[in-house]
Amino acid sequence: MCYRTHRAVLFFALSFLLLAFSRFAVADSDIKNNSIWQNKKYALLIIDMQHRFIVRAGGHELQTNREKVSKLIDMQIALIEVAKQAQIPIVIIEFPGAGDTDKRLLGQLEGYDKLKFFEKNDGGVFSVRNWTREEIIKYFAQQDVGNLIITGANGSACIKESIEGAMAIGYNIVAFSKGIADFNSKEFIYPYEDIYNFAPCDKCTFQEIDELETISLLLAKSGDVGNIVGDRDNDGQIGNGDSGSKSEDIINNALAR
Repeated sequence: MCYRTHRAVLFFALSFLLLAFSRFAVADSDIKNNSIWQNKKYALLIIDMQHRFIVRAGGHELQTNREKVSKLIDMQIALIEVAKQAQIPIVIIEFPGAGDTDKRLLGQLEGYDKLKFFEKNDGGVFSVRNWTREEIIKYFAQQDVGNLIITGANGSACIKESIEGAMAIGYNIVAFSKGIADFNSKEFIYPYEDIYNFAPCDKCTFQEIDELETISLLLAKSGDVGNIVGDRDNDGQIGNGDSGSKSEDIINNALAR
């Protein structure tokens, strides 16, 4: 009886380890020679900005949090405008049964011909348990995308898992910190300090950026767009400034390659 018990414990322990490893395992059909990081094009990934997640803990009713949600949406809208100017793919990820993506975001994307929707049934977009994982990877491959700009919710859960899964495959990641929230917290915080120390890819990169101007510079540097960089006003919007007046150090530090 004792032997059977130990054997059962060993079996479950091995099963758990295999499951944990498979979370970031990549099939040969998904990627060859870990070359995703070589693709220089960008895409914007908007994750789980749905009604149920925003209101889940009731914290959205607090005045301070209403202001935070409003500011979060404003920053995401501004980021969408930067992405639209750059003509990069914009992908919205939704969890079934959690309602539509915020209507203000959808309104900003109406008529954009590089908009794509995917559902997911697991926390991480690139989890092997996510039923659309292979479809998403293939779509990005078709677009020659190797760099993902990520925004959405929740910072300590689905966003973190998606970043880890993307880096395990070989994507370069830019986390737009002003566009990420954690609705699991009553304070709607984005816990980004020392939380993404995850580098399974020795060639891909991770960056946290809170300035729209810097993201614009990254897009311009990648060759996707021309001179779209301008002066940023108090709302984070991009104006018609002169990118030549911006320091080249901003670009080089942000790229961190």
